[in-house]
Amino acid sequence: MCSQVNKQMVVDVVNSNDTPIDTAKRGEVLAEGLNFRTVHIFILNKSKDKLLLQQLGKNRDRHPGYFGSSVAAYLFSGESYLSGATRRLEQELSVNPDHVDLSWHGKKAMKDNESTKFVGLYTTCYEGPVDPDVNHIQDIKWEELANIDNLIASDNVHFTPTFEHVWNIFVS
Repeated sequence: MCSQVNKQMVVDVVNSNDTPIDTAKRGEVLAEGLNFRTVHIFILNKSKDKLLLQQLGKNRDRHPGYFGSSVAAYLFSGESYLSGATRRLEQELSVNPDHVDLSWHGKKAMKDNESTKFVGLYTTCYEGPVDPDVNHIQDIKWEELANIDNLIASDNVHFTPTFEHVWNIFVS
């Protein structure tokens, strides 16, 4: 399995039931309308009233400067949702996966351009140190859960479409 995250990484192409049927390069799935998998993590503080958000770097191809999940990842070919989550937790925030307890929250499909993207969500509580990957993340901040719906509805803060989708998984 390739461990390098870039447009050349090989991901599973999946059918409408999220079953792998082929592989493709990550940079091709959206352009070709192929179905694929991603995983997100919501990191909550210990009192579970705040969510760690990441602001995507300004150099990102999609949604630069927008806010998104604490951690997000395309899954490599053959990679499980859990292994993708733990891999990106360490890569994006330098958090040792052994120091968190990831809980599966659910999975839901969404349209992304002409593709169907299956998005798995894990949650965890963690308030330890983080060291964001500056190649992907511009900033991080803790936001009160009670404020997120209002922020999504406002014109002042921009969230990625996938974050909004995952937020709906979380609150349902």
